Amino acid sequence: MRGIIKSALAAAVVLVAAPASASINFGTPYVFASQADAEKGISLPLYGGNEREVSYVTVRVYRWVQKDGDAYALEPAPEVAVFPQMVRLESQNRASVRLAWTRSAPVDERYYRIVFEEFDRPATSAADDDKAVLGFRVRPRASLPMIIYGSNNLQPAALNAKFETVMVDASQADGPERLKQDATGKVEQRVVRIANNGGTYGRVTGFRDAKGTVQNAMVYVLPGSTVDLPLPVVDDLSGLQLLYTSGRAEHIRKPNDPVRSTLVN
Repeated sequence: MRGIIKSALAAAVVLVAAPASASINFGTPYVFASQADAEKGISLPLYGGNEREVSYVTVRVYRWVQKDGDAYALEPAPEVAVFPQMVRLESQNRASVRLAWTRSAPVDERYYRIVFEEFDRPATSAADDDKAVLGFRVRPRASLPMIIYGSNNLQPAALNAKFETVMVDASQADGPERLKQDATGKVEQRVVRIANNGGTYGRVTGFRDAKGTVQNAMVYVLPGSTVDLPLPVVDDLSGLQLLYTSGRAEHIRKPNDPVRSTLVN
């Protein structure tokens, strides 16, 4: 199960299905709270877009893990209660859901994703507004990262990166590599494999080549996890650097916290 994250700090996150269709605005690109606050309960606002349609939004919370090559793998989170689990959202109106954790032993950090799924009525004409509608359209799923912390003294993220060759399904390969599939339908593809040996999550922001040109990229790497990214398109891979920020430094808001870098070996 994969999430779709729009994480620009200066803008709200918007789930948009298609032009002139229902949309949801989230007031934040992530949820970040102490364990004590999480056990008291967190209110998450949802805002209807400018469109005419009424949406129904389901809200679920999962533990966020990174395994088996999936940077957005999800597992059940029975310790988190969501109320209500479905909200009715009208155009330009506000609704909210409440998230609450059962009390537990202190944790360093715990990672979740809040998954939203939107439903609305199929497109109808004005003359059909009073008629019964038998079905609903399912909109694209979206998710927000949520970090719950119980400690402020964790070591920062420490990412290292290296070039690797992996076997992937031909349908997932980029460019001419698709034509080199073996009998099983797989092809070789070079990737940048990123591991996090630090105490908190890191957020990859891009790559910088030997000429100083920066290419943007975005993925979270949880502590103890490994994530693969496609090779950036550069003339020369020698001297390629991975750029990232440390999650704890980012949210504790240390002044002038620099973007970190590490050489891709």
